[in-house]
Amino acid sequence: LKILKNNLGLRVDKTVKSEVNSLKNLAHPNIIKIYDVEEDAKYVKKDGSCKNVTYMALELAGGGELFDYVATTGRFSEKVCRFFFQKLIGALHHCHSKGWAHRDLKPENLLFDKNFNLKLADFGFSKLMKQNESLKTVLGTEAYMAPEIVLQRKYDGKAVDLFAAAIVLFIMYSGTPAFGQALPADPYYKLLCVG
Repeated sequence: LKILKNNLGLRVDKTVKSEVNSLKNLAHPNIIKIYDVEEDAKYVKKDGSCKNVTYMALELAGGGELFDYVATTGRFSEKVCRFFFQKLIGALHHCHSKGWAHRDLKPENLLFDKNFNLKLADFGFSKLMKQNESLKTVLGTEAYMAPEIVLQRKYDGKAVDLFAAAIVLFIMYSGTPAFGQALPADPYYKLLCVG
């Protein structure tokens, strides 16, 4: 269960709605499934008091995060990288073909089920895009942001997903981040910013 406190503000409400809408409209073996949503549920604390919450019942991904495996075991072999990257690209292709951009792709949002099937998760920043729509909202996780987001330019949601996927591939294969910081001052990231 993913449990969120109610009344945390408009941004959280929009995030929950975005995640629910995207997951209800995406069905792919490498995308986490949503089974149920309750927007005004009661959560009983240990002391007996209650608070209003929203919960989402999601597919169990008990195998953990891709991030944990890279951090614990180090870099993956080329064969293992290629296998998981193909699964990731398949999930992204499905999202993009249905008009959705994920916009927060990172190893922490790539989960495994008990059989180590890759599951793309956390669609809170996802966006259903109109054809040829340019986005301008600065969001996501800085280390995986495309230069156009960091430079606060208009961007294509699909393209920034592919940029983040490439960063994930780099991390899987090298076991290290692609650059120090996603800032134009970073010597490696600067090369991306200037093309």
